[in-house]
Amino acid sequence: MDASKPDTPRANNSINSAVPLLTEPVLTALTEALRGIRYGTVTVIIQDGRVIQIDRTERKRLKTGNEL
Repeated sequence: MDASKPDTPRANNSINSAVPLLTEPVLTALTEALRGIRYGTVTVIIQDGRVIQIDRTERKRLKTGNEL
């Protein structure tokens, strides 16, 4: 390794692929999944370098055990 060049990590092939991982429709869907969530999870499923599914699981926190 050349001492004059800084040690930088190699680029991830999925980021540099011909099909970008975060396309405009994916970003829009991800933004919608995140909008307004206070407690829960958003899971992004990726297959062959493409986002194929976004799951949103929202938890509702109750103030007492009697409220539904």
